[in-house]
Amino acid sequence: MPLLMTLEMFWFAAILIGIFAIFLIIFGSRRYSYAINPLFQFAIFDIGVLTILSAVVANVLNEGEIVLAPVLYLSIVYTTGFFLIFLPRRFALPRRLFNSLINLVGSDRENIKYSWIRQCILIATALGLYILLMWSSGAGSLWLTDPRLAYQIYRVGVGYIYVMVQWSFLLSLLYYLWTKKPKLTGLIFSLCIYSLLAYFTGSKSNILSGLVLVGIYYNFKINKIPNFLIFISPFVMLAVFLTLLLLQDSFGDLVAAVSYFRDYTETTGLFLSRIDEFEPLWGYGLLSDLWFYVPRSLFPQKPFEYGIVLIHQILFPGAAEMGATPGMLPWAIGYLDFRIVGVFFSGLFTGFIRRGAYESFLSHRRSIFAFILMIQLSLMPIYAYATVPLICIIGIFFSLFCYKKIV
Repeated sequence: MPLLMTLEMFWFAAILIGIFAIFLIIFGSRRYSYAINPLFQFAIFDIGVLTILSAVVANVLNEGEIVLAPVLYLSIVYTTGFFLIFLPRRFALPRRLFNSLINLVGSDRENIKYSWIRQCILIATALGLYILLMWSSGAGSLWLTDPRLAYQIYRVGVGYIYVMVQWSFLLSLLYYLWTKKPKLTGLIFSLCIYSLLAYFTGSKSNILSGLVLVGIYYNFKINKIPNFLIFISPFVMLAVFLTLLLLQDSFGDLVAAVSYFRDYTETTGLFLSRIDEFEPLWGYGLLSDLWFYVPRSLFPQKPFEYGIVLIHQILFPGAAEMGATPGMLPWAIGYLDFRIVGVFFSGLFTGFIRRGAYESFLSHRRSIFAFILMIQLSLMPIYAYATVPLICIIGIFFSLFCYKKIV
């Protein structure tokens, strides 16, 4: 009977948060003129993929061994905090904060003219960093012959070089799109070139990042994508992602590939089931994320567990040092610090950032800086491991690189 009650609670919570996701999609489509908006992205990715799909797959494969209902109920708390930021029609504070940053750079006061010299500098920088990655990681030509294996084994210790390679490839693509303004054929061609280069980083998400960038650019800068195509795009991207998993031999069949998503709720559920082993950290968990900005090559004593990985330190000792920590839901760090209150405020903060970056771009459509912030912070974090401060730094320096004059 207890197991039956647990399953009933699980499916009730799954249906409830699913209804919440549908409501967010409808609400977002009425609030904004574009179907591509932060509410739609949150409903599809944060709720649909990371929470519902992950929970269902984990529940089926675990056969009830890990109780997942509390994970879904806490996800509802997180989603409620997120939605409250978007509830008022007029809430200027988030937008004004981002507007102030964009106006400080002045990156929307003139158009960028294409320069093949600057394009070559970006590509040469990306290739130079890639060669540095091959040398410093110790993998050498393995990055060319088996990039997936090199990514899984030799990325530890040179992660900051790796992400700079990915950032450089993406910025090269973005510069071409923003300055050349290609039509559909040019978009497809540039995407194919980027995907070929991204393949040698060994990461599936890096390849998909180019597709996301091109799609969002087309929607906001060329022609609004019909809503029905937006609504089916998550299923297309999921199919592409699963295909990449199979092509890279990460899993043997489709059922095993779908199990890739089980970690997010499964690991979070394991964390909640062993919560007695975790004392509230009262903000230390979030502050410890500052270790991310310290290169390990400059400070070898840098801990492998910080931020949300502090949870893995107890659940999976030594996994972080091996570079193989399973995914968790983003509100877990808030729960580690302040329990359920931390989950709610994590949702508020997420909504604040996503609304501010999105609405700021809508009022600064010519700003490449605003476009970068909007994609990374509101829609899809395509720049790997680029936190809010890092993406601001990337956007500012890229704007300085692109524009002849900064007012």
